[in-house]
Amino acid sequence: MAMSMKECCEDIVPKGYGIYLQAGNTYYYLYADISGSSDKVYDGGDVIIDTVPLESGVSIQSVNPASPLSINFNPPDPTTTINGDSTITDCTITLSVSSQTKNIYVNKFGMVEIQ
Repeated sequence: MAMSMKECCEDIVPKGYGIYLQAGNTYYYLYADISGSSDKVYDGGDVIIDTVPLESGVSIQSVNPASPLSINFNPPDPTTTINGDSTITDCTITLSVSSQTKNIYVNKFGMVEIQ
């Protein structure tokens, strides 16, 4: 979405798009960054495009560097910003189901790795 610079929200072209996660939730948000601020994190002025449920029994156990976590993608490159801080180079999202966990790593280039 960030690369295509799609319109949303009554013909507004967002500054970017993002993913917003909180530890303990069983879903995450896809949002359009339209708030007018340059903080590059999800806030009350942004628009939730979709609430994406995780598979049954799966929850977000933790996020690092901090919960809640915003991963924001800004066109045209797109530039990836984690929690609004351009110095953060990566983040880890830990998902759990029963007693098993999986780690998802995202770096500032938008690359995603699952272990």
